[in-house]
Amino acid sequence: MPRVSELFTDVRGDDRTMRITLHPERPGRPAAVVVSVWMGPVCRASFRMDPEDLDRLMATLAESKTALRAAPTAPGSADSVVAAVLDAGTPPSATGLVA
Repeated sequence: MPRVSELFTDVRGDDRTMRITLHPERPGRPAAVVVSVWMGPVCRASFRMDPEDLDRLMATLAESKTALRAAPTAPGSADSVVAAVLDAGTPPSATGLVA
């Protein structure tokens, strides 16, 4: 098991979780940060991210946190997230949101 790991619970419940693990470089395989989505004990999807992209990911998460705090509508609603991101001047194409 990787030494660096964290588990997050999905707000919808239903035993959904997301795991973030760091997999160090090995012969024939570059280092990777693996994001995996689980439903109970079954891995449903995984994504191997280049560790060089971590700063960009962390900046995006920090910007999202700031946008959520400034959201004018009900906290956690889809409209509040979209409004806050757009108000922050982030183009929808950079967020994956459809405006």
